[in-house]
Amino acid sequence: MHPQQKPHLPNFRYPSFILKIPINFCRRWATSRRAFAKRYSDGETLTEDDRKSLKTLGEYADRLADNMWKVEQRITNGELSFEKAATEVQEAKNSDEPSYITEGFTDFEEGYDNYPTLIYDGPFSDHILEKNPEMLKSASAVTLSDALKKAEKACGTVGLSHDDKNDEQGKMPSYVFTKDSTTIAVTKNGGYLSYMLCGRSVPTRSVTALEAVAKAEEYLSMLGINHITDTYYEINGNVCLVNFAGTQGDITMYTDLIKVGVAMDNGDILSFDGRGYITNHKKRDLPEPKITAEQARKNSSHQNLQLLIPHLP
Repeated sequence: MHPQQKPHLPNFRYPSFILKIPINFCRRWATSRRAFAKRYSDGETLTEDDRKSLKTLGEYADRLADNMWKVEQRITNGELSFEKAATEVQEAKNSDEPSYITEGFTDFEEGYDNYPTLIYDGPFSDHILEKNPEMLKSASAVTLSDALKKAEKACGTVGLSHDDKNDEQGKMPSYVFTKDSTTIAVTKNGGYLSYMLCGRSVPTRSVTALEAVAKAEEYLSMLGINHITDTYYEINGNVCLVNFAGTQGDITMYTDLIKVGVAMDNGDILSFDGRGYITNHKKRDLPEPKITAEQARKNSSHQNLQLLIPHLP
């Protein structure tokens, strides 16, 4: 479940730390790799401290994964229940955090405060998450009716419901629509699809990874999102999550992120996250590279690496 998406429970609220630590850790780990690529393009090499930090981060990742699997097992075994959590939320006072919600998650908070930050300054670092989204700066307000049409197009269905109290606020105000296990958010300025999530299970796999990537590309084309390229994909629970980045000419903008989840049983689109793209996408003045591809390879300790030239503003 995405941190800005709301479960279908009345007034359900998470204590802020429950998802903050694992989400921030995973985001920073993933995009730190791209920051290293920028250092390579500037002619730098990994220091011994960098290598120690990477090793420590790997150890933290192992611990985090182990804790998450333990919590998932407790949910599977019925030890943790969202229904019970909803009951406690309804009975609790506004100033209270029902203990049942925090049970099983508090271990996440312990021991993760001091993990190395490396040279991270990627698209999900805290100060950048708080920036004003580039695509919304001059965008006009859209009506609820227009946003609903956009949401219906995105999920391929009608009959979506809307409740003002579920709308997103903050730096990216959005209308939020729901139907059954599907949640869709459309920005109130510009009418951009912010995110979509369908919670259905995918028990089998008949679609290949390459076919899933093609499905994701078709979906983005249907939404009118162009000038992007797929960067990598990962498969989990028979869902292929395809990561895209914006392009300008032949340069890839790794901060302009879009993620599309494809069901591998029939090719349905189960999820979309365009907030990285909405936050960072703009036309840029791109300088010429400071070093050649050959110089970049020589500065690397691994001579057989594929050369990527990311643009990280």
